[in-house]
Amino acid sequence: MEMTPVISSTVAARGYDPETEKLRIRFHTGNTYEYSNVTQEEYNSISSAVSVGAKLKSIVESKEYVKI
Repeated sequence: MEMTPVISSTVAARGYDPETEKLRIRFHTGNTYEYSNVTQEEYNSISSAVSVGAKLKSIVESKEYVKI
């Protein structure tokens, strides 16, 4: 999955696979997580948010995830 750098105080990069609805987030801490069942609409809202970290938190708090 291709990762795109993000200007954010918490998120370093993001990636998305629309076929599997997986969202991958790399934080500035170096930790990377993959979230399941993230819709294209949810991903787009993260991508266009003024505060990426806040929008991400509101979307993924109910999603399953794994640390990569």
